[in-house]
Amino acid sequence: MYSQTDPLFWEIRSKDNAKTSYLIGIPYVLCPKDLIFTEIEKQKLLKSDQIYIQNDITRPTFITEVLSANKLPDNVRLKDYYSTKDYAYLKSFFKDSINVDLDEDRFNFAPIVLYNMVIAQMIGCEPQSAETQIIRLALDNNKKICEFEKSTEIYEHLNKIELETRTSLLLQFVKNYRQVRQTYTQMKRDYYRPERIQIETLLKSSLPLKEPYSFPQQSRTEYLSKFTSTLSDLHYKFLVEERALNWATKMQRALEDKPTFFIVPEYILSGNQGLLVHLSKMGYELKPFENIFKNNVNVQNPKKTDNSYN
Repeated sequence: MYSQTDPLFWEIRSKDNAKTSYLIGIPYVLCPKDLIFTEIEKQKLLKSDQIYIQNDITRPTFITEVLSANKLPDNVRLKDYYSTKDYAYLKSFFKDSINVDLDEDRFNFAPIVLYNMVIAQMIGCEPQSAETQIIRLALDNNKKICEFEKSTEIYEHLNKIELETRTSLLLQFVKNYRQVRQTYTQMKRDYYRPERIQIETLLKSSLPLKEPYSFPQQSRTEYLSKFTSTLSDLHYKFLVEERALNWATKMQRALEDKPTFFIVPEYILSGNQGLLVHLSKMGYELKPFENIFKNNVNVQNPKKTDNSYN
């Protein structure tokens, strides 16, 4: 039985009901051409006084900042963290799939950048780029753009994890590339048809949400692990748990200030440490919008790379 509410689009009412804000979750790996931004979502954005996003990726310096923050020191090489056989496999994959030679100094990046290079080739655009359309809509309508975090903040946390752990996960990601492609396709299907998402794993049927309520823990084998094969505890801590708490605190200040439209990665919404739980505990009333069925959407298979890695 399909859900009649959209688990990715929420109304947030302040404690005194004086202000109404909105929260939408968007897949991190989604191209602008695949973004579905409905008329009701557009109306709610235009009614808001300010927009909160992870980063303003339309800034000309965004990519340069990210790459600079993830460049490995000259005396650190990825190949030193692999056996000869594993590095040969990894090097061959990157050369054949995205024409990247891991031995070249210009590609001596932390593993997270290499992940994103592969994902960008797979989906046909830079991860997180779907938000550009919404940002431009907001700017065209003179909305204030606020960022949850600086461009390099999450990378500064992830790069605290031992490089040995991160390189091991990169190899697992490459070896499971075929599964990654398949789960990406499924993720797009779920995004196009949110009524298929098992909303009972995210919220109670009685809304608005009230304390106390314990949300089911978001499985680490769900969204994030689709693109990393496995996650260390520290990856999950930095990407979801600590981040959701920090963002909820910033959302609280924004909610008390003025009506706001929040745009977040969908994976940060659910779970016992997700945004929805934190906002509920802060006393806000949360209500998902009625689902707008997105019919006649054809989900194409993601762009293939080298068939030898299928």
